[in-house]
Amino acid sequence: MKLNKIMNLFIALGFLSFFVISCEKNDVTSPVISTAEDDVLAELIYEDIFSEVDAALMETETTLYGGKKSADAVVCKVITVEYPSDTVTWPRTITIDYGEGCTGPNGVVRKGRIITTINKGRFWLAGFTRVVTFDNYYIDDLKIEGTKTFTNTGKNDNGNIVFHVTLEGGKVIHPDGKEILREFEHEKEWVSGAATPRVRIDDEFMITGSATGVDRKGRAFSRTILTPLHRKVACRWIVAGSIELQTEGMPTAILDYGDGECDRKATVTAGEEIREILLRR
Repeated sequence: MKLNKIMNLFIALGFLSFFVISCEKNDVTSPVISTAEDDVLAELIYEDIFSEVDAALMETETTLYGGKKSADAVVCKVITVEYPSDTVTWPRTITIDYGEGCTGPNGVVRKGRIITTINKGRFWLAGFTRVVTFDNYYIDDLKIEGTKTFTNTGKNDNGNIVFHVTLEGGKVIHPDGKEILREFEHEKEWVSGAATPRVRIDDEFMITGSATGVDRKGRAFSRTILTPLHRKVACRWIVAGSIELQTEGMPTAILDYGDGECDRKATVTAGEEIREILLRR
């Protein structure tokens, strides 16, 4: 239980770190930076959702695999595990219900429901699939929509487990009605921590793939991971990797997360303009 709490704290800190990007300079945000902000915001929201699902599965370990029907989480959210019938055990549906507002230990307020369907067994087994949808779900004042699918495709030539992760119909709706639209297709290679699958703090992933979307100002964009994004669960930020961001009517931008240090710094290069940005704590 203590380990789970520590894990949840790291996840919470990671989410807050990315939620908003702030530039070192105080000048007006350029269109390229604005689109990059929307892209990173959407990316981290959907990562936070999967972290919430992971935490729920850890909290309901006995319930999910031990035959009981439901369980309450430690905090104000309520987690329910549903079976299709008395004689069939898979698929199972896990609902995380935050009610009209549930404030986590990091101060983030969530409300509504995250609904996850699991087809079989444990996530580290080949063929495992997790599908996540939403029912009037909010993070603070942002409404979240879409379907995120996570599939274990087995081991690659390096002997590492690879997860195929997709987002369809992703939408982040701001209180003023403006929307960030997003879809992506990623490959997530589990490069460290697989030997201890129930201990998440030592997990590391290399992420590749691409995404498309529309930012809050209606500009279409696409992003391609140029060098794999190195994600450490124990770090608040992506520690390495780079992304190419192409936005309608603007020069191509490169977002570089650095060379492996766990720090707040990232660099955006657009044409001849180079800007260092700080990922908010």
